[in-house]
This record gives sequence, C-alpha cells and structure tokens, in this order.
Amino acid sequence: MHCSRATIYRYAGGKTQIRETVMARNAARIVDVVRRHVEGKRGAERVLAAVEVAVAEIRSDPAGKLFVESARGGPGTSWLTSSPTIAGLANELAGVADDAKAAAWIVRLVLSLLVWPDVDAASEHDTLVRFVAPAFVETA
Repeated sequence: MHCSRATIYRYAGGKTQIRETVMARNAARIVDVVRRHVEGKRGAERVLAAVEVAVAEIRSDPAGKLFVESARGGPGTSWLTSSPTIAGLANELAGVADDAKAAAWIVRLVLSLLVWPDVDAASEHDTLVRFVAPAFVETA
C-alpha cells in the first residue's frame, strides 16, 4: 500500500479493529450458508447442522485457513474466543439466545474440529451426535 503500518492503523482503527472487520466480512458468506442449513431446525439438530456446516465452510475458505493457522499458534490467539463478532454469530446460528457461555463453547468446539480434525466427516458427525447434541436437547 506504500504507506507505514502506523498510517494504516490510524485510518483503520488498529489491529483489533482490522481483524474484526476482516473476520466479519469473511464470516458473512459462511454465515449465509449456515443460515440456509439451519432454517427450520431447533435444539440439537440446529446446533449439529450449524457446527458441521461452519467447519466445512471454514475449511474451504482461504481466510478460514488463516484463522485456523493462527489458532494453532498458541498464546495470543484468545481473540478468537473473545471476539464479539464470533460470539454473536455462534449465538445466532446455534439458536442459543444471548448465552455467552454456550457461544464461547461452540466457538471452541468449532476451533477444535478445525485444528484437530477427526478422520473424516462421518466420524466428526458421530462424535457431535454423541457428545454435543445431548447438551442442546429441548425440554418441553
């Protein structure tokens, strides 16, 4: 861009703001895909669909691959789980209205599947059905 980093930060709002903006823009496409897949679903079925579709879409997205690599970086990557953008998307897509703990857990779950994938999609699905779905069973 032929300017200094300080100039970019002054106009763009610093690293945190740049990261949130890039994440929000790239997440918009993924969110649209997930929204279509969870439409009409509730409870465990909705959460399972949201997690599986999000993982697949992030894996196929070049920016998603960068986020996965940064998550593997260890210290200094807590921004992924503390991002209000990511938490809001997790709340909406999983259908957990304003449940910050559930949203943070879903973000960690998606990140764990991205960083430490299972042997294949079917095995991941079986794991989600066995361990995640029971946490979101609707009660009458």
